[in-house]
Amino acid sequence: MHNYLSGAAISAADLRSLIATCRKLEASGYPRDSPAAGLVVGGLFTLTSTRTRASFASATARLEAKWIDMPASGMQLATGESWEDTFFVLSKYMDVLVIRSGLSTAELGDLCSRSSLSVINAMSSDEHPTQTVADLATIELICGGLDVDLLYVGESNSTTHGLIAAAALLPELRLTVACPDGYSLSAPYRAIADSTPNIRVESAMDAVEGRHFDVLYTTQWNTTGAEPKPFGWQQAFVPFQINDQLVWSTKASLVLHDLPARRGEEVSAAVMERFSYSIGKQAEMKMHAAGAALLRTMGSSL
Repeated sequence: MHNYLSGAAISAADLRSLIATCRKLEASGYPRDSPAAGLVVGGLFTLTSTRTRASFASATARLEAKWIDMPASGMQLATGESWEDTFFVLSKYMDVLVIRSGLSTAELGDLCSRSSLSVINAMSSDEHPTQTVADLATIELICGGLDVDLLYVGESNSTTHGLIAAAALLPELRLTVACPDGYSLSAPYRAIADSTPNIRVESAMDAVEGRHFDVLYTTQWNTTGAEPKPFGWQQAFVPFQINDQLVWSTKASLVLHDLPARRGEEVSAAVMERFSYSIGKQAEMKMHAAGAALLRTMGSSL
């Protein structure tokens, strides 16, 4: 059994295999006599989730495994039980734990080292690795490959960090991250970006406007689990909106958003409508990325 905690902890071959499995599940459906059949998969979410929770539950069912939904508010975690004891006990009941929490990937790794559970990170405080697989599979499907120029605009968060980890493994993916001062990459991911030739980091939109990008990507400016921001923080983000002007100036052919979206903030309503197919396909790919991650825990792919 294998953990999937961070894109920074797997090889390029692993990442390409996850993307390929995701694409095969999207194109051909889920296999009969699945290698995951009979697995018991627990979903432990201490933070809100719509797409990730539903996509893992659906992929689990399609792989003929069993899903146990465990709302954290109804568990002894809510009364002070330690994460260590929780992992210890859950390892007696299930094979795989899908977890979304405010823990860091390092903290998850430490818990995994003391438990027999196979763990999939469904978003930690610093990375969202299965989202990255869905994103890259969507780009590959629509653009015909990953040899693209990708511009991420807005708040640096777990989604951004996942893209940084992926670009460090995929030299054909040219990634530019544009974030306001004070809201850019955390130190470990900035170090990865600074040491990777195909990654650039900018703090002003005039550094990217007018340059060609194949793909534009944004997320909520105040993403799930983010630290509280100071009064008036939105003003720093106003220039970082994806709108018709940015799409036109960059000549982008694809826009992605991991949802939920706040139309009129990080993305205009017109752009959301215009690129509804790609954003919808990206959301669908989350289920197939979940399926790929679950198969990987078994050492399997398609």
